Amino acid sequence: MPSESVSEVCEIKGCPGPAPSIHRLPPEVLSGIFIQCLPKHCLPKPHSLEAPLFLCQICSFLRSVAVSTPQLWAAISMIRNYERDGHREMLDLWIQRSGSHPLSFSLMYRGEESDIDQLVDILVPHAWRWKDVLVAFPTDSVSHAFREAIEVGTCHLRALTVESIHCLRSQYRGRQSQMPLEISLAHQLTEMSINVELELNFGTSVLNSVKRLSFYDPEAHVGFNYVLYCLEHCPAVENLTVKVSCNHLELPQTLNIRTFPSLRHLDVSSITGRPHQFFGTLCLPNLHTLTCHWQIDSYHIFHNSHADCIVKFLQRSQASLRNLSLTGARIDHIHLMTILRHTPQLKAFICDYSGGITIDVVSIALTLTPSNQLCLGLENVTMLGYGDESNSSPLRKMISSRWNIPKSGLRTGLGLGDRHHLKMVNIEDSRLTRILREPSMEKCVNDGLDIHFLPESGRIRDHWDALDGGDQYARQRTFIDA
Repeated sequence: MPSESVSEVCEIKGCPGPAPSIHRLPPEVLSGIFIQCLPKHCLPKPHSLEAPLFLCQICSFLRSVAVSTPQLWAAISMIRNYERDGHREMLDLWIQRSGSHPLSFSLMYRGEESDIDQLVDILVPHAWRWKDVLVAFPTDSVSHAFREAIEVGTCHLRALTVESIHCLRSQYRGRQSQMPLEISLAHQLTEMSINVELELNFGTSVLNSVKRLSFYDPEAHVGFNYVLYCLEHCPAVENLTVKVSCNHLELPQTLNIRTFPSLRHLDVSSITGRPHQFFGTLCLPNLHTLTCHWQIDSYHIFHNSHADCIVKFLQRSQASLRNLSLTGARIDHIHLMTILRHTPQLKAFICDYSGGITIDVVSIALTLTPSNQLCLGLENVTMLGYGDESNSSPLRKMISSRWNIPKSGLRTGLGLGDRHHLKMVNIEDSRLTRILREPSMEKCVNDGLDIHFLPESGRIRDHWDALDGGDQYARQRTFIDA
């Protein structure tokens, strides 16, 4: 809640003390109001114009209530470019006022000379209270104190994110790998995001509470054997993100297929290695969203043979896939159609195969004909890349064929509510804006189709970088609200 709103609630108009109406409210009621002043989508910051510190500056009466409300102090975010004087004292004060409540914190200093370990050391004696934890270390190595805190056991730990400051990464390439982090006692964990070159050791534990698992570091050397190991110890994972480098998979002579019924969202991105082999080990019968981003400059880029691995994976899983995103090198429309034959329930499709044939390949594969009835329920198509500048015919034919499709067994002439139809087409190539002037496309747009052209041709990836903070795996290539 903004500071102005808090003042209005408390009827503060320059008076040195609280208004009489505030005096009449029981402290527990005021505490409940104060808790609602905390930010909803992030941890509170130690800022004088934000709750809880702002509440302590209005008057002595409200300060006493705020200081006596431990829930107000049970979370803190200290994410700064550099450390500042008083940070350690502020964190210590926060911990004292939080009583025995579970502690959530985000700690990050982006500067090269900053020492985040001093803040971690203050929190380590309270490790049994840790709840939602994010720590960004200056290198891939987690501090000894942090490691001991996790390994001893944090009974309340629900979410764990370990980062490193990437501005220092080049100074530490080639350093020896650190010992795996013992995580076997964190039985309440629901989310883990390991964004450094750090492996986990589950021992013999199976953490059935973990629902989200992420490995997100383009420079981390993470093998898919290790990812499979994590899945076996977290079999209830619903959302798996693997965005790393130098992936490899040591395939045994007898391939052992792993089935994970809980896994619904899978995002596999790699700039090197053989990520397609990973799919040869998986059966995901309840998969809802699949994203494959295999970088164009990889030695093993996505091509037709890799499409065959995806086809076999889809055949094996028999999942009702709703969202599909494919990124990589060129693929012909025959192989793309083969993939789409195994996604009959598909609702949204993103495709970026680079090169000069993306628009044409996708348009041809998705054009409905008497012999091609693929993905009749498709509602959203995003095509990244460029087609033949002088020929927009394949795109126009695809859109026309998928607009206002009668549902099976229904007579023609019904309204859109009784028909399958596209809802949105996103196109990167702004040269194709001329299709909007064609009568058939004008009619579709007037009837409700949204044809959206992405940022200026040739700058879409700069746009992604701006949105994602330089992330080479742009989130716009996948599904946010799947």
